[in-house]
Amino acid sequence: MTAWTPRKGGDVTEGAIPGAQVLKGLQADKLAPAYFLAGDSAWMRGQVTARLKEIAVPEAWRSTSVETMWAGEVQEGDAADTAATPPFGSPRRMLLIRSMEEFRQRKKGARKAKAIPADSPLAAYLRSPSPTTVLVMVSEVRQFPDWEGDPIMKAARGSGVLVACDAPGKELLSGWVEERAAASGLKLAPGVAGELVERASGDQLRLEQDISKISLWGGAGAGPVSLEQVELLTGDTTPPDIFRFLDILFVDRNAGKALSMLSQLLFEMHPLQLHAMMAGQMRKLVALKQAVREGWQPGRISKDIKIPFFLVGRLTMVVNRTGVERFAELLGALANAEASLKRGGNGRMVLEGFVLEVCGGK
Repeated sequence: MTAWTPRKGGDVTEGAIPGAQVLKGLQADKLAPAYFLAGDSAWMRGQVTARLKEIAVPEAWRSTSVETMWAGEVQEGDAADTAATPPFGSPRRMLLIRSMEEFRQRKKGARKAKAIPADSPLAAYLRSPSPTTVLVMVSEVRQFPDWEGDPIMKAARGSGVLVACDAPGKELLSGWVEERAAASGLKLAPGVAGELVERASGDQLRLEQDISKISLWGGAGAGPVSLEQVELLTGDTTPPDIFRFLDILFVDRNAGKALSMLSQLLFEMHPLQLHAMMAGQMRKLVALKQAVREGWQPGRISKDIKIPFFLVGRLTMVVNRTGVERFAELLGALANAEASLKRGGNGRMVLEGFVLEVCGGK
């Protein structure tokens, strides 16, 4: 396992490794059997999780050997059993458990919080983890001090890695921005990376969305992205991955690509959250179709429907290729999927069924 320098002293996160250090040191052949992530930075938690996914399981096997569970929707024992299940075909599998604190939250209507158990299924698993599973546990709300005394924390300290996901510094974020841009074939004018970090105001998730939008807009071989273009392009909008997913699903009806992208999105998002974003964007597309029929100009469309100006032309082509009847069918299918999710249906299966229904439509 990679050698890191853990925190020392009286800090209650003693033994935890800073997330930035983990990102630099992760190696596919030296992974720990388990990682426990907590801290203030959702961006850092996301980066460490994404990096683990990238190196833990070969790309060809990720659709079947990477699984996400939400602690509020499963029993802890079921999560432990899943972690102990050998991979099928792939040399290794990864299990991501989000919102770990839900295992210790008091149930709705309960008058007292749950007492800290003397032992628990995941703690027992961590004392003898599967050599073919990388278990990633993410505490979204609870910090490390809140886990002190819990058997999961004790076991994680013994067999896994505690990752302190603190807010990254400007230098780290600026470097990440430049790496992302270069990987996409984009050039950034001097000062643009730092400007993006400043405009994000410490919100790393928004920063990631802004970088994705610029990548979508710019394209390889374009001139350097300027500070003026950053001001035009950045803002509070839905990540472009959602737009690409909608385009593939609702217009191209390419089931293979849509299912693949769905799997990627579900790794980061709760099924109901993803459904809500899909429904919200569908409503925008319906409004855009009406606006195009009434002859609205792109500037008005962008302002009134809240669509980024640089996406208006592309999405106009989308709605022009989609009939009113088709929109009605899709809205009905979304409503059925929502009802099933709220009844407790399996999120992945419900949304996969929705994808297949849409792609099989006439």
